[in-house]
Amino acid sequence: HDVEGPLVENQSTQTGATTTTEDDNF
Repeated sequence: HDVEGPLVENQSTQTGATTTTEDDNF
C-alpha cells in the first residue's frame, strides 16, 4: 500500500514495526 504507507508507517513506528508487511495488519 504505497498510498497508505505514510499514514500507516506513523502507527507502525510507534509499535516498532518498520516493514511494509506489518502495515497491512493495520
